[in-house]
Amino acid sequence: MAEHRSMQRGALLDAARSLLSEGGTDALTFPALAERTGLARSSVYEYFRSRAAVVEELCEVDIPVWAAEVQAAMEREATPEAKVEAYVRTQLALVGDRRHRAVVAISASEL
Repeated sequence: MAEHRSMQRGALLDAARSLLSEGGTDALTFPALAERTGLARSSVYEYFRSRAAVVEELCEVDIPVWAAEVQAAMEREATPEAKVEAYVRTQLALVGDRRHRAVVAISASEL
């Protein structure tokens, strides 16, 4: 049962990422999440109390991944200048990376 809930929660987060990357925060609605995952709208509320809760969990999951990628790029460099360049280059690359469009959409909006 716990594994099923974890899989459903993951599917909801994946759907939320897609919705955010396609249409920004306005696209992130419970009816849209339900449609994307095949769940009933009432079932979505069993996993998340609000849209803000979905966004909060996405941030908890995705921002550490983003930060780890930036950190890894910087650690591969030897000089302070190269580390700064790696930081900027990686941040810019991640902004355009489909995997992180949800973080970009969240940071660009007011919730």
